[in-house]
Amino acid sequence: MAITTSSPYGRGQVSVPDLGHEGGASLHTKVTNAFAELSNQQTARWTGEVTLANSATENVVHNFGMTLSNLHVRIYESGAPISMEDQEANYLISQVDTDTISITNTSGGSKTFYAYVWGFDVRRLLGRWDGRVTATTALATGCLDIFLPQNESAMIRYMISARKDGTTANSYELLVQAENNAGTITVTEMRRTELEEVTSMDVGAIGAGNEVRLQVTGDGTNIDWFAVGEITYF
Repeated sequence: MAITTSSPYGRGQVSVPDLGHEGGASLHTKVTNAFAELSNQQTARWTGEVTLANSATENVVHNFGMTLSNLHVRIYESGAPISMEDQEANYLISQVDTDTISITNTSGGSKTFYAYVWGFDVRRLLGRWDGRVTATTALATGCLDIFLPQNESAMIRYMISARKDGTTANSYELLVQAENNAGTITVTEMRRTELEEVTSMDVGAIGAGNEVRLQVTGDGTNIDWFAVGEITYF
């Protein structure tokens, strides 16, 4: 299911069946060109149609040069997108490398589908990220990574909730100013407001590669953490 492009900037490929009557071939060409133009503008593409047996895998080659965490894949069956719940239940999507992803049919039967791939990071577009983790130790644990491009700065506002053993709760608002200078992220300012039932827990942020990492620290018991980060770049 390799994806071809007509130029280094080409992003679209779609397979549309002929309609079986006069003018069908012409309509086929026009619809294909329309989808190609649309996907060129959106940095997205259609793969060709593929049929997979249960547990079979198909590789999808792309030229976005992005990891799967920055790609968005939607599965279409019978010309319509399926729900995210069905997509996650029936397909396993994995990264092969920065130019290839794999799609495995895990539905228990044969599947015929398209995959629609976006090459932009919708979280960066919306400026809103979320993450969750269950921590069982008193060590700092990563809960949410937010990408910060090189030579950019950002203010991040985290809203964090923690639930200990299903009985007690802590909440935090964490404001972070961070900079990425030539690939090195530094957290330059941090301000925290807390509503705590358990005082032995903590939150903070550090630089990790090209990402700002929210870290949460528990007290050695089972604690479920959930965080939302809103980022403003400058």
